[in-house]
Amino acid sequence: MVNPQYGFPDLVSGSFIKDGVKLVRDPFIGGSYYELGSSKFSSLYLTWALPLITKPLIVNCTVSALRKWASQGVPFNFVRIYDILEADIKISFVSGDHGDGLPFNGKHGPFGHGLPPPTGILHLNEDIPWAMGAVPGTVDIETVVLHMLGHVLGLSHSNVSSAVMWAHMQWGLIKRDLDPDDIVGIRTLYGYRDRPRHRAF
Repeated sequence: MVNPQYGFPDLVSGSFIKDGVKLVRDPFIGGSYYELGSSKFSSLYLTWALPLITKPLIVNCTVSALRKWASQGVPFNFVRIYDILEADIKISFVSGDHGDGLPFNGKHGPFGHGLPPPTGILHLNEDIPWAMGAVPGTVDIETVVLHMLGHVLGLSHSNVSSAVMWAHMQWGLIKRDLDPDDIVGIRTLYGYRDRPRHRAF
């Protein structure tokens, strides 16, 4: 089964790229284009938070996903805080109509959605059967968090099927490694340094 990873329209005129969005050619991959969002955070020091009752396993996979985005030559400094209302990146599990105009439709709806900067909201559909790893009939939570963080940081979808920012994924599979297309996108948006300093809590 294939499911769009977040609750925004993806197919336009037979393409997975949304109308009206500027495409940037990836100089390292022939014929590849990645899509930048319309905004980015003004600072690379970003706080993040989960609800206090979140299971340690979910916290750990969130930290893993943050570290992957911070290890690509962009010196993000992700710091966990415990006041979700004050955090730059707010991660939570919600269901149905949860007040942001992007309702979920049970386990048949999107896995989640990530809103672009400076909103910083990452919602995961709590009705999805989540798991860690490639478990048939479930969805790997780290795969989806990694994708949604890309949106939260300012990336939109890629037209490269191997990219984390590809719009669709299959149940029971994992995609936890950033593709060169994802890396070029985040570097273009925030800049690149040879020896970045990063941390994630």
